[in-house]
Amino acid sequence: RIAFHQASQNARLTIHLCLHGCGGESRIQIGMKSLRWELGKVNVFDDSFLHRVRIDPRKERWILHVMTTHPGMDTPAKFEEAMHGGRLWPS
Repeated sequence: RIAFHQASQNARLTIHLCLHGCGGESRIQIGMKSLRWELGKVNVFDDSFLHRVRIDPRKERWILHVMTTHPGMDTPAKFEEAMHGGRLWPS
């Protein structure tokens, strides 16, 4: 079990792809929404929101975990606009 935590900024997205051991009681909770991993299906979330993970210890689970730039800030101009518009934190 991983307790609630969050990123210190909101300029990225987190991508999870379950490669093995999907199902069971394992899940990720982002805010009030709870998601389960499904084999070959992608979950994308903003990890600046509080989130936690519960892992089913009876099943080995493999997740491909990738972080990428938030599409709202994928160019220097968009990043600058987000900074000056107060949409990026910490500022």
